[in-house]
Amino acid sequence: MRSPEAATIRFGECELDLERRELRRGGQPCHLTPRAFALLALLMAERPRAVRKADLRTRLWPETYVSNTALAQLVTELRKAIGDEARQGLWIRTVFGYGYAFAGEAAEADDAKAAKPAPAVGPAPTRWLLWRSQVLPLTEGENVVGRGHDAQVRIAVSEVSRRHARIVVAPTGTTVEDLESRNGTFVRGQPVHRTTPVADGDEVGFGPELTTFCAPSQSKKTRTAPRRRR
Repeated sequence: MRSPEAATIRFGECELDLERRELRRGGQPCHLTPRAFALLALLMAERPRAVRKADLRTRLWPETYVSNTALAQLVTELRKAIGDEARQGLWIRTVFGYGYAFAGEAAEADDAKAAKPAPAVGPAPTRWLLWRSQVLPLTEGENVVGRGHDAQVRIAVSEVSRRHARIVVAPTGTTVEDLESRNGTFVRGQPVHRTTPVADGDEVGFGPELTTFCAPSQSKKTRTAPRRRR
């Protein structure tokens, strides 16, 4: 079992502040009932170990009998708050016939800062996606966008497929291709059915998540003006 000391634990777009007893999603406070907060803190402390339903009921409702329905409703509330879905189990995993577990990557904010090595100094990206307040760099060649841990450009939101779309950055331009995602890929508000070029400032949507494609070098190129005949 992990240490229960006060800390801020980050996972995806969420932060669990144990000291202030606050859950934030996308930087904004997210309402949770006291028991739902306690359930999240408990699963976080035990991660990645699964906790039996009977143990969860005992710890969340001490000396009180409750049915499996009460626990299931609490899990539903928690999933809704953190943007998870039962059939996907991005953060809360159901262990059928046993209990629940916290799935996915999470790190204490202080520990993550101390353990993270200094980033290597390299060339600044020439292409990127601006998502909410985050800059998602794009590298030369193929960039898979999705919520899966193996995606080069990760958007950890349940409405985004694990392998949602492919962005290819080439000297001749940048293109977007949908990878048969569940909620679709869009460029300038239009669904992507084939490889589609994008330009600086274009809106690119992955399901309901909107990003802006940035390629300043494209918009700063000097165009050759046609010569006028005298």
